[in-house]
Amino acid sequence: MNQPRISLTCVVLNEAKYIETTIKSIQAQSYPDWELIIMDGASTDGTQDIVSRLAAKDPRIKLTSEPDEGPWDATEKAVAKTTGEFIMIVAGQDGFLDNDWFARCINIFDQDPTVSLVWASTREMADDGRLLSDDHVTYSHLTNSEKTKDVVRHIIAKVWLVARDLVMGSSVRRKVLLRKFFSRTAVFKLNFFFRRTFPQGQAPQKEEWFKYWLNTGIPFSEQPMCVAKEVYLDCVAKYSKGSRVIMDHIMDFHYNFNAKGYLSHYVPTLAGWGRNHPGNSGDRIPEELQRTTELYLQRIMKLRKKYLTDHEEMIFIDRHKKEVSRRSF
Repeated sequence: MNQPRISLTCVVLNEAKYIETTIKSIQAQSYPDWELIIMDGASTDGTQDIVSRLAAKDPRIKLTSEPDEGPWDATEKAVAKTTGEFIMIVAGQDGFLDNDWFARCINIFDQDPTVSLVWASTREMADDGRLLSDDHVTYSHLTNSEKTKDVVRHIIAKVWLVARDLVMGSSVRRKVLLRKFFSRTAVFKLNFFFRRTFPQGQAPQKEEWFKYWLNTGIPFSEQPMCVAKEVYLDCVAKYSKGSRVIMDHIMDFHYNFNAKGYLSHYVPTLAGWGRNHPGNSGDRIPEELQRTTELYLQRIMKLRKKYLTDHEEMIFIDRHKKEVSRRSF
């Protein structure tokens, strides 16, 4: 096996139902120089047996099984075991649709050393393996030039879903929605609804993404995201043992990556799927998700004033922290 350039980390706990499909979607990649670090949290449903069987035939798959304090703790331990130049984090129930995705990422990194992160859209998958409709594609608006009527239709559909949740949803769900409505960061939702497309359907790249992010607060689609390892480590805080916090590291990464001036490149492809399965984070920890998202957006609001109101100069850097450009917006 060649030295892997891409290291995938996969944190699992009782994912026997999905993990083989996930691994096979990785093995189907045309680019061969990868390693898969699976960090199992002491599963009891046979997950370890499935991974061990596949790993016996493919030395690129490496399994560790031990108790952990949750996804953040486990991901940190998995990343510490990686040897590749670039990192991808994939969940044990998700996978890849584009078999050339790894090759596309490496090609972009090799052609443009100023890029620190490559990402694409994903499609939502039902629990039974069915790919859902185009409405379930993350950020499909980036590459579709929507007309005013399409935007209005989207807003009406969203309002209907929210109204339904307020009437029929759980008390926790209603509480989360009301907090969102009356939050001072609600401006990001409004900006997202009314700035859903770009000229000729071209997604914003590099410095232009920063401006879009300041207006909408939208994070990258995480599942197919490939990022330089040294940049990932620079943007993710260390896990605090005993805290058992789940989501903070994800939002910290998105904020720090953009705020520090690193540059990203969007590829117009459906790189993978994210499975809408029972017990997902939206079902398990809605209040933690709301809390971390709100803190994340509040931090961006301060940057909006600095760069969009006061028009201070933003310095952009490459994956080795060398200055690439300076821009005022």
